[in-house]
Amino acid sequence: NIGYLYAKMSNNDYMIIHDIDLFPLNSALNYKYPMKGPYHIADPRMHPIYHYKNYIGGILSITLKDFNKLNGMSNDYWGWGREDDDLYKRMKIHKLQLERIESVPDPDYPWFIHDHSHSEKRDTTNLLHNTYLLKRQDLKSGITSLKYKLINIQNSKADGYKYKIINVKLECKITQKRYC
Repeated sequence: NIGYLYAKMSNNDYMIIHDIDLFPLNSALNYKYPMKGPYHIADPRMHPIYHYKNYIGGILSITLKDFNKLNGMSNDYWGWGREDDDLYKRMKIHKLQLERIESVPDPDYPWFIHDHSHSEKRDTTNLLHNTYLLKRQDLKSGITSLKYKLINIQNSKADGYKYKIINVKLECKITQKRYC
């Protein structure tokens, strides 16, 4: 949600939501503008681990207009798990058409590396709670309820590409939320 706000301030018209642990291996992957609706770049037919039909995690291209229509992603998910499934449900509720590659050129080709370091284990503490949140589907949590404090913004460049690192402190009142 914070990335959306800064993309909007920078006059972008779409953004890429990208898992930090998913590394593309093929330059043929298309990070294109999503013409017909959100475009799922990490198609379940190409993802090394997740193959279920409703999977939209990994890498997703979405217009700022569509992301705003969804009220972004829920702010209630802490730790690992279910936030992508919640976003998929928001897309269905708002009747956004998910676009995927029509056919995978070589399904046996390793399109991605999904790197889960053994030294940094996933925080699955809240997975059961996150599953509960998914069932109740709170559409109010999102861009409109986002609370954070900007620490700093770092402008950087790698391989000729400019990018920003936006450091923030998320606000969470432990007395109001069970987990954060």
